[in-house]
Amino acid sequence: PSMIEYVLYPLDLYNDAAGYALTTFRKQHLYDEVEAEVDLAFDQFIARLSNEIFTHYKTRASSILLSSKFKTECAVTGHRTEEMSAHRYMTVLAQTSFQLLGRSVDISRLLTQRLNVMLRKAIDIAIKRFEGKDLTQVRAFEDLIENNRLTHKLLSEELRLDDFDEMYAEINRSTKQPILNRVTLTVFAEL
Repeated sequence: PSMIEYVLYPLDLYNDAAGYALTTFRKQHLYDEVEAEVDLAFDQFIARLSNEIFTHYKTRASSILLSSKFKTECAVTGHRTEEMSAHRYMTVLAQTSFQLLGRSVDISRLLTQRLNVMLRKAIDIAIKRFEGKDLTQVRAFEDLIENNRLTHKLLSEELRLDDFDEMYAEINRSTKQPILNRVTLTVFAEL
């Protein structure tokens, strides 16, 4: 985790390999192989990095939402709750122009796209859980939504994410008919 700001350096090896393939070895097929490897490796890299970032910010939001009484009780019993660093991923999230095989890659934009999808999925999971439970679980549902909202807020300090309320309305299907959304229908079904 402390080395995350250097995560892009190994990708620069592909630039070197491609350069050698074309200039030193003068073999187009070697360059094509490097390019194919980059396509596969970079997609996996972005997927893994976005998962790591989402998990970090989701955990950070959970830690912030823990009540101070709970944190105090944990400290008394010898369990410690760590405050997670806000700046761990700042360098990577700020990358808007990374050169890879002669192309400029906006890593920030790619991560933003994936994190928007992940937030939508997290909201959908929270609503599905609520739909599958009875009304006694409304507090747990509120906690999940609040965690997602805080995760979004923390990520939005670094990225230009879609608006949380718009995402929630979209997933809850309350954009066209606000009264007949998924949460409201679940509540009415219980009454």
